[in-house]
Amino acid sequence: MCFFLLLSKFDGPRPIDILRCYLEIWRTLPEAAKLSSDTNGMALADTLRRQVQKSVGSLLSLLPTQQTLALTDIDGGKAITYHRLYIFIQNFCLPLDAVYSMNRKPVVALALLNGYLLGLASLAVSAYYTAMPINVSGGAEQFQRDVMITKVNAIMVLESDVVTLGLREPWVTAAGIDILVAEEDLNSTFSVRRVGEPIRGSSVGKPEPNFGDDFAFILLTSGTSGMKKVVPISVLSLVIGTSCVIDSWGLKSEDTCINMMPLNHVGGIVRNLFAPVLSGGATVLCSAFDPNTFWDLLEKGIGTWYYGSPAMHSGILTEASLRAEAIKRCRLRLICNAAASLLPTLAQHLKEIFRCVVLPSYGMTECMPISAPPLDYNLELPGTVGFACGPEIKILDHDAKPVRRNEIGRICVRGGPTFGGYLEDNGVLRKTLLPGGWFDTGDVGYFDADNYLFLTGRQKEVINRGGELISPLEIEEAISFASQDSSSPLYGLVNKVLAFSAPRDVLQEVVGVVLVTNSGKPRPDLRVLQEALKTSLHSSKWPVVLVYMDALPTQNGKLLRIKLGERLSLSPINDDTTLAQRHFDAVCPPPNTSLETEIQKSNCPLDADVLLSKVLGNLGAEFEVFVCVQQHTGLFELVVAPRTISIGRLPQSLEEALYSVLRRDLDGYLIPSKITCLQTPFPMEDADTIDEQELTRMLTNNEPRPRTSSSGTELKIRQAIAEVLQFPIDEISPETDFFDIGGDSLSAGRLLSLLRRNLQIRVPVEQLFRSSKVRDLTKLAERLLVVQDGDPDEKWDKANSEIGSGKTYSSTNPIVLLLQLLPITLFYPLKMALRWTILIHVLVALRAVRNSPHVAARYACLMAALAISRLSVEIASPIFGILFKWIVIGRYKEGLYPMWGPYHMRWWLVQKVLMICNEGVFGYSEYTRVLYYRLLGAKIGGNVTISPGAVLGEYDLLDIGDNVLLDGCICRPFACERNSSMFLGRIVIGKNARIGLKSLVSPGSVLPDDTFIGPNSASHEINPLDDSHGSINGLVPEFPTLLSVLVIYLAKILVLFLSSIPWMVGYYGMATKQPSVMSDSVKNIITWWASPRRIAFRYLTLTLDNIVGPFFWFAALVGIRILIDSVIGSASPHSAEDRTQTDIFRRNLMEILVPRGDLKRITRLFGLHYEFTSMAIRALGGKVGKNIYWPGQGPEIQDFNLITVGNDVVFGSRSFVVTSDSLGSAPVEIQDGAMVGDRVILSPGSTIGKNTLLGSGALAKRHQTYAADTVWLGNRDGGPVSLTKTPNQSKRWTLNDHYEDQEAPRIESRSSLSYSTSESTLDPIQELETDRLLNASPETELPSTPFGRAFYYHKAPYFVFNQTTIFLYCTSLLILVKVFWDIGPLLSIAISMMNKHSSLLNPGPQRPFIIYGYAIAFSSVVIPLQCLVSMFVTIAAKWALLGRRQPGSYDWDRSSYCQRWQVLLTIETIIKESLGDIGVLRMLTGTHYAVLYFRALGAKIGKDCALFAGGELSVIITEPDLLELGDRVAIDDASLVSHINSRGYFSLNRLSVGSRSVLRSGSRLLSGAEMGEDTCLLEHTLIMSGDTADDGKTYQGWPADVFKGNRMKLSALIVE
Repeated sequence: MCFFLLLSKFDGPRPIDILRCYLEIWRTLPEAAKLSSDTNGMALADTLRRQVQKSVGSLLSLLPTQQTLALTDIDGGKAITYHRLYIFIQNFCLPLDAVYSMNRKPVVALALLNGYLLGLASLAVSAYYTAMPINVSGGAEQFQRDVMITKVNAIMVLESDVVTLGLREPWVTAAGIDILVAEEDLNSTFSVRRVGEPIRGSSVGKPEPNFGDDFAFILLTSGTSGMKKVVPISVLSLVIGTSCVIDSWGLKSEDTCINMMPLNHVGGIVRNLFAPVLSGGATVLCSAFDPNTFWDLLEKGIGTWYYGSPAMHSGILTEASLRAEAIKRCRLRLICNAAASLLPTLAQHLKEIFRCVVLPSYGMTECMPISAPPLDYNLELPGTVGFACGPEIKILDHDAKPVRRNEIGRICVRGGPTFGGYLEDNGVLRKTLLPGGWFDTGDVGYFDADNYLFLTGRQKEVINRGGELISPLEIEEAISFASQDSSSPLYGLVNKVLAFSAPRDVLQEVVGVVLVTNSGKPRPDLRVLQEALKTSLHSSKWPVVLVYMDALPTQNGKLLRIKLGERLSLSPINDDTTLAQRHFDAVCPPPNTSLETEIQKSNCPLDADVLLSKVLGNLGAEFEVFVCVQQHTGLFELVVAPRTISIGRLPQSLEEALYSVLRRDLDGYLIPSKITCLQTPFPMEDADTIDEQELTRMLTNNEPRPRTSSSGTELKIRQAIAEVLQFPIDEISPETDFFDIGGDSLSAGRLLSLLRRNLQIRVPVEQLFRSSKVRDLTKLAERLLVVQDGDPDEKWDKANSEIGSGKTYSSTNPIVLLLQLLPITLFYPLKMALRWTILIHVLVALRAVRNSPHVAARYACLMAALAISRLSVEIASPIFGILFKWIVIGRYKEGLYPMWGPYHMRWWLVQKVLMICNEGVFGYSEYTRVLYYRLLGAKIGGNVTISPGAVLGEYDLLDIGDNVLLDGCICRPFACERNSSMFLGRIVIGKNARIGLKSLVSPGSVLPDDTFIGPNSASHEINPLDDSHGSINGLVPEFPTLLSVLVIYLAKILVLFLSSIPWMVGYYGMATKQPSVMSDSVKNIITWWASPRRIAFRYLTLTLDNIVGPFFWFAALVGIRILIDSVIGSASPHSAEDRTQTDIFRRNLMEILVPRGDLKRITRLFGLHYEFTSMAIRALGGKVGKNIYWPGQGPEIQDFNLITVGNDVVFGSRSFVVTSDSLGSAPVEIQDGAMVGDRVILSPGSTIGKNTLLGSGALAKRHQTYAADTVWLGNRDGGPVSLTKTPNQSKRWTLNDHYEDQEAPRIESRSSLSYSTSESTLDPIQELETDRLLNASPETELPSTPFGRAFYYHKAPYFVFNQTTIFLYCTSLLILVKVFWDIGPLLSIAISMMNKHSSLLNPGPQRPFIIYGYAIAFSSVVIPLQCLVSMFVTIAAKWALLGRRQPGSYDWDRSSYCQRWQVLLTIETIIKESLGDIGVLRMLTGTHYAVLYFRALGAKIGKDCALFAGGELSVIITEPDLLELGDRVAIDDASLVSHINSRGYFSLNRLSVGSRSVLRSGSRLLSGAEMGEDTCLLEHTLIMSGDTADDGKTYQGWPADVFKGNRMKLSALIVE
């Protein structure tokens, strides 16, 4: 009663408040009152409804009247305030004279293009009449059908569209429809007149405003269950729905909506038009979806919310990496989803980019809205559409009975904005309610325990094309109609048709059709279908997949569309799927076959013989024919030529005559996409063979080029279209229509983006639809083009290409070559001899204990001596290195220096000495590590964190501010430069800066305070985003120091002790026998140390330590992991705020016990790539599937408990799985068949979808899901870049070919980063066997990767080593390598012999120095010899196992190459695990000796090249015989890897680098790439496979872009 009193007596409450109260009261009414089954209740409900209608009033009365903006036309520059809008609508009147029947308001179809005018007309017309916005882009026929369904009385249209829409046709007059022309005026409004008449007012007087139950709109459903249904929306229903949107989204007068949704759909009308207007806010009405326009609005600070479809969200995010400024200025607070389900990964990406609330929503034409999550929703419930926000919602079963929580049923709604029923032809509402007054939405779902609604699917067979709902019946109707139209190319060809949903990678679903064709007639292909449907269906509704059957699948007599695409096992269509690959033959299953039964299908065979026979049969013997397969379509291309020149010129009509014959007799997919008639005979190599190269040249010259404009603008437009659609540019003419050759809404967005970048213009998307031909688009572009005089960045290309020291030195200078031997012949022997000498004299000092009769005492003496000698060297070595640095080079100076010159050689010697001496005891803690860098000259502020994995150098040129974090990055002032030069540039890092994992800071960089460089990036790519934007940068907080000492380091000591037990057992054997006692203790120790028994135990110790020790180490790790999990629980996801001390403890403990999750100590014994690695990770808590290919290096894993790896996954080298960072911990999932390439970083919470490929250097963002079957690469603005796939090759046939198999060749679908076209070198027998294995039946359950098939199932044409064989050769070679490099026994024997035959070791103060000197001299001879032998062994093994490599495909299941290569890699440990694990090649970096080594391995290397000149060597040149370097090429720690291992498919291609070119640290050439002369790849740069880096250019980025700017930044440049 209080509510009635409030409504009847007071005018205070706002209509929105009234409606809110009304809905609450309605929900509390008794069921009888809602169902009108109780007289009193029904009276109460009716009275309540009438009073609310009276209080709410008309639509006009609800409009605000203030002077603020209401509507804005971003395209036309128009805007209107609420005050002017109110006046316009108040005075609005249509010139309608007729008296309409059925007691309803006139229905006015709004046939206007989307945008401002349609929005304004919708508001005005719905205030007095019934508005019906219609999509006019579907063509005249579809428009006519929609108009006739709704029985409209008038059509409002632009003058220019009257003829286009067929409104002068007789059907308009026959239906009694008035045609009204809308004309925009200068006041941002419009006037209306009858077509052909001047503007005048209506003769029937001022119309009455719409109230209550008056219909404000009539809309059409998608027609999924038959004919489209007519949905009337009353004023009350519209206002209630609008108020629900305003409430659920918290809309206020300060808000501005950016609308790019169509205003002929209920979502656009209610949510994007009426909700902003009735809340007093503003809406920007765009004509169509254009991501560029959207970002422009954000950059101007326009817009606080938008409502769009998933396809729109994806299009917007695609441009995000290019719009950093717009992101910075963005004011969005709310993003709402429409039209289709919002994938969790897409929602998370939106949230990360825009840092605002992201809400899914649910609604439909019959009830808008239905539900939405609350405004504090944080995406914590993926798949939900929130709470009820308008109607009541109930989940019912098929008997209309409620189901329980979490039980799936039919989603039904009642009350609120729910419509009253469908409108019949006679104007009567047809009730479609279930018992209880519920309306069945056609969707299924469930409520969870917290009353959140979840959608699980659709009951109807709608095709959801990127959010556009397409009725299959509409497609079937259009095809059936065309097949009966004598003017249609489909006439008489189709008997039956069924439309269904086919999978598409981006759009989710597209239209597929099954055709039953008429017997004796050729089968139409997709080209014929699309041509026939042009006038009746919009291009988005054209079929893109075609299946031929002899009948249609049915169940209970009804057509069966459900799961048809799945039953046919259709792979998702993508941009690389050719037209030929989208035609299938299938066998219709018997009626009532189970939906689980697979329908067998096959690609329609491309039989060249059939085509040739038909063509030659019509042409006769005077002609010859050549057939090939067109690359971009996969269809035939036909060339006709006279057999002799005497035949004369071929008639121009021959081509069309051939087409006419072929269309009459051949199935559509056999008809050539192109026929070319030559006027001369074919060029021949010999009497029987056509010269195909010469023919290709002739065809190119013979191409018709009807281009009338030769402007650069047209060329760039053609190039852009060719790139976007993967279409041959020569086949794009001025008359080519972008949409006719495959363009759609998404590719249109990409085209506009490309034109913006290449031409610096912004083409509105609606203009593209109107000017979609190349000629029209060129004219439009030239009007918009801003001409720029010259290239302002050309100076940088010239300046950068001339960088480099003018003076050069030779790498083969004898003095240089001698100096470069010092690290091996002097400095390393100094260190080794020192340790041996100290060990001997410590044993002498402890001789009393050593001579003890107790074994334990002697053993303790030996252990103490070993520990003291090691510790002494670790103290002395770094101090020596520091002193050497200051003496030899002093302070490093910025400048550009020629390599092998005086300054460079001093730098090189210092670098090698510091590498040999290493950090020693300074590396034991973070504090001592920083102290070490400071002693070397680095300026480091307070509270600086430098992780152990960080690489620093040239320390005097480092200036690091306070609170800086360097997390596993490279921060060196050194770089290679052109013409084999060395560049040293000071690096300044401001306070609070953070440098991410695997990132690089280039020399000369000055990083301001608070700089953030994310993971897998470089200082050239500085992005203002911080950790809150999804970075994985940031270390886990340290555990309290006291507990670290007591627990963590105690555990470390325990693991060290347990893993050392085998080593200690070996040394224990040395102490079991009491040594003989001599008067001279020194000679006594030397003699004992060189005894055969002691040496035998030494080798036993090496064996036990390297073979048995890893098992003890791993068992200790597993034991501690089990203990920790049982005491404090296993690792679990958590945020930084929720991180507990136990979480920090566990994380720090595992980091100390297993740094970076490196299990190589144990896994290398079994081969790094194989099953034991999976077993080891499982034992430590990881979830790992079967048939995994693990890399030679990595992956580095933080928390094993938080990683899940599916089956058949392939890993590349040096990948990093990050599960914990400063933002929290989250699991990482890698699904079946995925590939994680080299240098990839997986962030916490990332999910790699099934068969997804993360290529080289990819950075998977935090909490992102990378969809199945997608390809990603690199890092640009904090995330990976999506790649297109390799186009299929073509195959040619000639008349002389003979076929054993009449079907087209099977093309394996491989997602690869390679653009190469190498073919396998297998013989035909091997190929047939491999094909048999690849096409094995599902019952065999073979792995999906060649590696899995070969290694785990031995399905390969060669003998495959099993795990036992691999273990035996790995352990045997490891023992041999360790024994080979153990110089101690040899040194002991040599000095022992000297002791026997010389008096030099007689007692005296000089004896320690003589022993040390002799040890140095001996080591200086033996160690270089060991280095030579190790390199010789590697070279000999390479040629013996592999010979000279050749480009080609070498998959595991086709070739033994990979297995032989793995054996070679194991043998190469002889040069890698040497010289104290420094490695032989690291001693020789930047020298001519390294060049000689790689030349011996087959590389072609020019003069004075510097390989790995910076001294670091993370990746050696893996295939030297496929590498060619010019003269004076300088390479730092870069990758020159000629192989590609893409999802287990292995191929080799050549690499080429031009003279004087530079590859800086962290750069890479992918297999098959080339670099020109004087080219530079800066830090973190990737040149894609098959690409060429042009001469004189500088590149940066992963993947690379041309770098514009000075790549050397020095305040004062010193050039030697």
